[in-house]
Amino acid sequence: MYQDVVFVWRSRLSKAGIVLCCLGIFLFPLPGSLALLSYLILQEYYEKKSSKLMILTFGFFLIVVSIFYLNQKQMSRSSIGLLSLIYTQLIANQDGFASMVAYVTADGYFREHFLPSVIQWICGINLFGWGIGVMIVSFGLLLQKSSSEILMHETVKQETRREVMLNSRGGINFKDKGHVGAFGSTRTGKTATILHYIEQAIREGQFTVVIDGKGGTSNYDLNIVTEKLAKKYNRKLYVINQSEISKTNPCNPFKGITETELKDLLSSLTEWSEEHYRIQALTYWQVMGRVMRAADIQYSFQSIIKYSDPSNFKNLIEGLYSQDIISKELYSRAKQVLASCKDTVVQAIGRLAIFNDGDGRYLFGQDGFTLRQAYEEDAVVVVYLNEFKYSDFARSLGKLVVAEYKLFLSQKAERDDQTEALLVMDELGVYVDESFEALLNRTASFSVKTIVAMQVIADVNKVSEELTKQILGNLTNFVILRTDDDTANELSKFIGTEKQVKQTSRSNEEGNTGESSNNVVDEFVINPNKIKRLPNLHGYYYSHNRPGEPSKFVTTFVKTGKEKPTKENERKIHKKKPERIVLSKK
Repeated sequence: MYQDVVFVWRSRLSKAGIVLCCLGIFLFPLPGSLALLSYLILQEYYEKKSSKLMILTFGFFLIVVSIFYLNQKQMSRSSIGLLSLIYTQLIANQDGFASMVAYVTADGYFREHFLPSVIQWICGINLFGWGIGVMIVSFGLLLQKSSSEILMHETVKQETRREVMLNSRGGINFKDKGHVGAFGSTRTGKTATILHYIEQAIREGQFTVVIDGKGGTSNYDLNIVTEKLAKKYNRKLYVINQSEISKTNPCNPFKGITETELKDLLSSLTEWSEEHYRIQALTYWQVMGRVMRAADIQYSFQSIIKYSDPSNFKNLIEGLYSQDIISKELYSRAKQVLASCKDTVVQAIGRLAIFNDGDGRYLFGQDGFTLRQAYEEDAVVVVYLNEFKYSDFARSLGKLVVAEYKLFLSQKAERDDQTEALLVMDELGVYVDESFEALLNRTASFSVKTIVAMQVIADVNKVSEELTKQILGNLTNFVILRTDDDTANELSKFIGTEKQVKQTSRSNEEGNTGESSNNVVDEFVINPNKIKRLPNLHGYYYSHNRPGEPSKFVTTFVKTGKEKPTKENERKIHKKKPERIVLSKK
């Protein structure tokens, strides 16, 4: 019965109906409550409309009876006589009160006049009050919600239940294995969220590389805060900075590599209209690398550009062959490649020279660091790409860093090294290319968590829509903040749907029938409309490690203040057991 009352109260009655019912029960508690309970009982045997009319008719009947009862002649005469007595005895006579009491308590008057009048008044007024109370509650029961209001109420109730479930799942679990996709428009909290991943990796001693395609240098930009975190946890730091060249550490990605690896790195820096020309250039550089290695010439941008000039390379092989430094076989092969590929390589020199001209000469040096060296030194590497200032140079530099990272992965593979590392790639659209999927596949095999961050997926779609699908397919965990319509729809569609039981209420022209049906429907695991309405710093987290269990989070800002070093974070702390970090829940 209690559940029936709650159902009627919350799901059927309109606001005006609830107010009237409350008023009736407040003014006339007993009749008002009995009227509501009577309705619940009667509706089991009659139609709801008939039940309401029966209660309303009963209330009207009580009012009529009470009025009829109060208007009887005998009642009127007795009442008038009683009032006259009170006036004459209580007001006109000085001893009126005592006389009135004596008169009223006299046996004859008390039994014949006073007692019947009082009983009639009490019964009549009570009947009238009962009738008013029943009618007020009846009118309240008649004012029910419309069909659309009932359906809206059910929808809101289901959504509220789902939100409570989302809020109870604990936010982001940084221990989840697999790559992470972070999506969010400007100022939604994407950078602040990624920085929690970065802080955990730096604190635990993981080799961390952060590539920021935007190259921002304000106090709260990704790389600026990453540098502060490296200092906070006493980690060595290397910086490649296109935004502020004076703050960069020279690098030499070609140091200590083979001629085949040299060819692959140079391939990432050049784009060709036809595959034929690309193969010619790569063939030239591979043979050039063999000759330079035989001559003990260290690879660097300067030496590579120098000997990419066919005339310089010809002079080199002639001199080396005359001194018996290179074999006849290598000499013949070099001359053959020179004859067939020199025109193509001349075109490539211009592309490579970009890296060594202007500000580029400060970024590279023969004795510069490499990512492999940074890994051995347990360092943090941040890369600022400035697309607005350098455009093609920024894109090529980003691709070069990614290509060198692949060499680092090869080194891990040779050692069967499963030490955890973190690679963060923000504003991916600046430097992404068709080979990016291979990087995600390789990093997953060698305990490297990769965070792919972008504002909108259209940034990657410009390169290839198929590449976008491949990237999303390699992601295990999704950090989703407010973003544009297309990205929200695409992410919701990609994460998928789940079977849910949806309750629908049945209604007719009289309002809600009280009946409902349960239907199994496909619902988005994360609804795109909710993504579009997220406030700043609020987001959804979903992991394929726990299918169908998204959660909500409210991100916070990392603290960059100096901490006192401890034995746990001074050296080899990457062996420390990772701890779970959960952002504040909403």
